[in-house]
Formats: sequence, C-alpha cells, structure tokens
Amino acid sequence: MKFAPIFAVALMASTSIAHAQGWKNTGEALADVDLTINTDQTIEGLGGVDLDNVVVRPHKNIPVNLPSSLENAVEFSQINKGDISATKNLTTNGVQEMEASATAIANVVSLELVGDAGLEGSQFNGGNINASLNTTQFGVQESNSTVTAIANAINATIEGDAVFDLNQTNDADSVTATLNANIYARRGTLTEVNTAATAIGNVISLELDGVAVGSAVQTNYADVTATNNDYINARWDPATATAIGNALNITQGALD
Repeated sequence: MKFAPIFAVALMASTSIAHAQGWKNTGEALADVDLTINTDQTIEGLGGVDLDNVVVRPHKNIPVNLPSSLENAVEFSQINKGDISATKNLTTNGVQEMEASATAIANVVSLELVGDAGLEGSQFNGGNINASLNTTQFGVQESNSTVTAIANAINATIEGDAVFDLNQTNDADSVTATLNANIYARRGTLTEVNTAATAIGNVISLELDGVAVGSAVQTNYADVTATNNDYINARWDPATATAIGNALNITQGALD
C-alpha cells in the first residue's frame, strides 16, 4: 500500500495532540509517531525536532512516508543586530544591454540537498535593511534594474523526504527598497525594460521531492516599504514594487 505525499501544516496554537503513523511503500508500518504539542514540544520518533507553540491539523491519524534514516541533518542559527545598506548610483550612455542591481540581506541560508533531510534553524534580525538604486541609462536596448531588501531568507531544495523546524524573527524598524530609474531607449530598436523593487521581512522557500513534516514560524515587526519611481521611454515596460512582511512558499514534487 502506497500513500501519496502530504504536508502537515503547523499553525499557531497553545496545546493540542496529533498522531501519525509511518509506512514503507510496501505498506508495512514503521512506527507510531506522536505529535504532542505543549509547553515543551517535540516530535517523538523524528529526532526531537522542536515545534514551538504549534498544532498540526487535521486532528486524526495521518499515514505519511517518514524518512527511515536521515542522510542530511542541518542545524543553523543566524543573528544580525547591525544595519545593512546597499546603494548603487549608475549612469550609462550607449550600453545596449544593461543589468543593474542593489541587494541588502541581513541573514540568508541556501541549501541544495540530495537525500532525506532534517532541518532545524532560526534567524533573528534587529537591524534596519535598506537597498537603493539610482540609475540613468541612455541609448539602451535591453535593461534590467532591480532592488532587493530582505531581513531573513531561507531557501532549500531537497531531493528526498524532509522534516523541518524553522523560525524567523525580524525585530527591525524598517526594511526598505527604493529604485529611481530613467531609461531612454536606443532609437530605432525594439527595447525591453524591466524594473523591480522588492522588500521582504521574512521569506522561506522550500522545493521538496518527497514527504514533508514540519513547522515554520515567522514574525515581522518592521515597516516594509518598496518604492519604484521610473521614467521609461521604451516599448516594453514591466515595472513592479512588492512589499511583503512574511512569505512562506512550499512546492512539493517540484523536482520531478
């Protein structure tokens, strides 16, 4: 008997109990796994992954393919208390293909893992994050101008089953991304121009190939602002400004 992969989604709560049982693809039961959520939360049978103040829904027995052995185990902790700033001022004349960017990030973790994996980590940011790009471009044919400001970022690609417990806190006053762009197309050419300003407090992006069981807690206290001021003389003009407090993106089966 083979069960399709599922997600056990963790939501904020105080006390609750859930139950799950692991199965091999042959249908043989591996072991009962009790998800007991109280003051000192752990998942018994999964290596003691802490789940802080969460409840797993639905409240019923859940057949899942749990990793029989973890080939990868990652634990991390990142703390930033200083202000992070990236500023770029740029003027060009006659450059046909132009890419300009300014990026400021306090904490970032990027993982590419092959095999079953257990992830446990936390990120804390207490500093203001500011990224700004001021650019004037003459005679351009293709132009891409981007500004990105992020307090905490976790990006993971896992080719296998995954157990994760992730916590992000952004306790700064502000996360700000500002783009001022003046773009003048090259005369007589088909010009493509893209401008984007992005500001994010906390972001978790997971691409998973198998079963996932875990929790993610994100807390943002900062004002998050993205500003995109453009003057563009061009035929194509996608221009965006995006501001996000907390973002959680989980894609299952993305590696098939």
